[in-house]
Amino acid sequence: MQARRTRAFVAWVVAGVVATIVASTATVAVAAAGSTGPAVPKISSKTWNWAHDIRSTAQLRGAPARVRALVTTPTVEVVTIRREGPDAKDPYVGGHAKAPRGCSDVWLSTTRLNVFGAVLMQAKTTIRNWCTDGKRIVSQPTVQRSVSANWGWVPCGWDDEYAGWLHMTTRFGAGGDALFAYGNSCAGARPQSHHDLQVHGDGTFVWSY
Repeated sequence: MQARRTRAFVAWVVAGVVATIVASTATVAVAAAGSTGPAVPKISSKTWNWAHDIRSTAQLRGAPARVRALVTTPTVEVVTIRREGPDAKDPYVGGHAKAPRGCSDVWLSTTRLNVFGAVLMQAKTTIRNWCTDGKRIVSQPTVQRSVSANWGWVPCGWDDEYAGWLHMTTRFGAGGDALFAYGNSCAGARPQSHHDLQVHGDGTFVWSY
């Protein structure tokens, strides 16, 4: 399952992929979907095209602030939940998720994109070795976390993270806030993605972000 949340201003989403939009008019207005507030800021086609054509961090460093903002501002968050196991015929799950008896890995991934669809930062939480007999968790699950970043953003670990048993042998979970900073230092890092993933003894698993 993939879910998308818009932040600040966004490009159109087509077939589940953020499409690249080439400006051809004097100004381009980029608005949040469904916005009914005051007039949105306008971006000149020169600024848009300049940002669109940037291909390296060296080019980004040499660009003016208004261009850098288009490249480095996260605007869309893509959230993916997946179960991996020997019987996972359709591993991407929807709102109701239940695994049969046996062992599975479950992971929650959040990816933040800029207005052109380029990945700025990604965080992933995986619960491995989750085995259930239909009533209890009969294994010792383990947790793996990973973060990555591009275009001037740097990963700075996790805050408020937890991992372990939440109720004896019937509920196990992991979560936290993935921290990222823009620049070379993590001194000003802030939470950019929230993860909460839980697996239960009856085979169900739940998540929030």
